[in-house]
Amino acid sequence: MNRPLNDVIKEASAIVRGEAIDSYSDWGKGQTKAIYTYTRFLVTEVLKGEVKEKEILLRQPGGSKDGIEMNVPGTANFVEKVEIVVFLGDLNADDASYDVPGFTTGKYDLVKENGTTFIVNSLGGEAIYDARKDPKTLSYNSKIPLGLLRKIIKGNATEKEIQKFSKNQYEESEKKPPPHAFEADHEKHKVAASLTEPPKLPEIQAEEKKSWYVPLSFAFLVVAGVLLVLFVLKNGRKD
Repeated sequence: MNRPLNDVIKEASAIVRGEAIDSYSDWGKGQTKAIYTYTRFLVTEVLKGEVKEKEILLRQPGGSKDGIEMNVPGTANFVEKVEIVVFLGDLNADDASYDVPGFTTGKYDLVKENGTTFIVNSLGGEAIYDARKDPKTLSYNSKIPLGLLRKIIKGNATEKEIQKFSKNQYEESEKKPPPHAFEADHEKHKVAASLTEPPKLPEIQAEEKKSWYVPLSFAFLVVAGVLLVLFVLKNGRKD
């Protein structure tokens, strides 16, 4: 589901711009005995929140430690010395790290086009859109200028600016939606036919089998009965 960008911004305790220094895996220091991947992150700009450190620690579940490997789907991939924007959760007291809400959905790439820097969710535009959403609402997967993100965070973005970059968020994705998901036409509220047509139930298939099974069984009984009568008559003549 593609969520409104305003909701994602409000839920984040902090939003920072910067680049990854390096990553390593280790056991968590809290009560939960799990492996985490930690990423040292150099902060070049604080877009939201009270992050005072120039270097912070990002934490995601999963990794490899002491011969044990733990894989968690959907975690963000941080490349060293590549500038990005990251949405952060609350500071973890046990190891002074920040979780990344939504894993990959909490990481935004920075792309420059015609002199303007845009933020693009690292999902790469493969979102599935909800037909019930307001088309004037920016989604977390919208491609918007970094300057507009700053304005939205401060609460002084105009409706005209938002609509300019939200008009295309309901266009069909370039790639085919994943199985069991759907991509809807927002204005016409159309849903993929595969979801509107109910699957064939086992009971229905069983009834179809009975349609040929019953007459075949009846024919078998008739033939068996005839053979039995002939057998009795034959044996009676011998006596």
